[in-house]
Amino acid sequence: MLASIFISIFRNFHVSMLGLAVLLAINATLLWGGAFPFLPMQMQTSDVMITFYLLQSIAFWGTMLTNSLGAYLRPSLSQRILAFFNGVPIFLGCSCLIATLYIPHLTMVLICVGALLLGAGCAGYFVLLQRFFASKDPKQGTLFIIVGTGLSAIIYFLLCLVPIAVTSFVIPLILVPLCGLCIVLSTREIDFAQPMFEDIPSQNRHVYFNTIKGYWPSAICVGCLGFVSGIIRAVALTEPSVGIIINTMSMFGALTSAIVLLILWRKTSFHLDVISAFRLIFPFIVTSFLLLPFLGVYFLDVFAAALYMVFSFALTIMMLQCAQASRDIGINPVFIFGFFGTIVYLFQSIGFIMGTYSGFMDMFGYSQIVIIALGAVWLLGMSMFAVRGSVRDVYSLLASQPSRVEFLRHSHVDTLKPGVGMVANHELHADVFDADADADVSVSTKHEVHAGANIDVSPALAHGNNANYRDRLSKRCAVIKRQYLLSAREAEVMEHIARGNSVARIAEVLVVSENTVRTHSKRIYGKLGIHKRQSLLDLLEENYQELP
Repeated sequence: MLASIFISIFRNFHVSMLGLAVLLAINATLLWGGAFPFLPMQMQTSDVMITFYLLQSIAFWGTMLTNSLGAYLRPSLSQRILAFFNGVPIFLGCSCLIATLYIPHLTMVLICVGALLLGAGCAGYFVLLQRFFASKDPKQGTLFIIVGTGLSAIIYFLLCLVPIAVTSFVIPLILVPLCGLCIVLSTREIDFAQPMFEDIPSQNRHVYFNTIKGYWPSAICVGCLGFVSGIIRAVALTEPSVGIIINTMSMFGALTSAIVLLILWRKTSFHLDVISAFRLIFPFIVTSFLLLPFLGVYFLDVFAAALYMVFSFALTIMMLQCAQASRDIGINPVFIFGFFGTIVYLFQSIGFIMGTYSGFMDMFGYSQIVIIALGAVWLLGMSMFAVRGSVRDVYSLLASQPSRVEFLRHSHVDTLKPGVGMVANHELHADVFDADADADVSVSTKHEVHAGANIDVSPALAHGNNANYRDRLSKRCAVIKRQYLLSAREAEVMEHIARGNSVARIAEVLVVSENTVRTHSKRIYGKLGIHKRQSLLDLLEENYQELP
């Protein structure tokens, strides 16, 4: 199994995988550790590391917020973000850290400047890569993110084998330019004619409002993991050697999660629900924080390592979810990723500040660990209340929520090459978009659609629940969805088309732009190998079979 996966990945290798891998490795060495772990340990004093981590974290989420607001207010700018303008801050930030070795009396000034530059530059690189992943076919984009995440661990472990004196210069002189080159090459492949890039938010404010309303619970869940990881990081920084342990376990978690996801994805289609996953791990995190004051520093090391493994996995899922949201809704990928990143890294910054300054409670007779445990449990409890879920839903994936990340099984990863299974625009029959004539749609009774031109899709089809179908048409659509591996959103659009709904009506029901509906229609017709609605109805009739 693993051998076949590795062979398929090698055949479909893309520079974006290397770009993401290098960026995550840079992020681990420069940011996750709180300071540059490859510099001498005597440089990594508590004051230096706390200052560095706090400033770079603020710069990171501030850059995410700026990108998100910029994509909403000036969407055209999101197409013109250049890798050069993000690579220069990273290079200069690394240079500031290295300069502390030669200008020790300016250490704190250089650390502050370097932290701000590195935080902003790395966040910008992540936005650029996310923009590319979202622009690709779902299977391609998902594969690139997963493989890039796993490959980052290998690069990081290789860096650990290089002498410290050499590694300090390898990152700014080799890895940063290499990452920038991969991003530039990937950006050249982006089709900026897609609705997600041409969308004007001021004309579709209801779409953006609905997106925020639907996705903020997922962002809060990942943000909570960022909050508790920030707290643990602040406590761990009192012992610099712990940072290396945390980095190692974070990258090990990235490698493990990538392998597990690839194996599962290879075998079957499945959904990963972010909110349900958060509810499942919630008891373990809360229990660990409550045990923290009693089990001491050794338990802290283990807990910190495990927590960062989970957080590393959550960040990967966040990238996948944001890319899926951009494709399904047709929303600007810079906006949705910036929205998630702002919440997650703001929470992490707040957690770090709380963990850092909770030490002052010692003068009032309260232990720092006790204050941290109480604060973490309180925030986790409030977050669980905010996402409003019942316990019985934890073990069920039946609810249709934007928090679900979809993985559609494929038999051969080789088929993920660009253009395969897609119908070119000029090959599409005009019937693809003839639903614009709202009231003139008449469908043969043979297909049993009758007067249901404006019926919403079956909840069973949209939610993946085979127990409740609206009618026979819904059953037939479920068969097509399974046989042709359509995504949940594509299946929704297909049923709307089959029922004779117009493009405007579908956009209204799904709360997306009309261009997004047209894009989904092209993908559906391409996967089914047809060119008009009548062919879709014929296909639904031919593939019909009774479902339980």
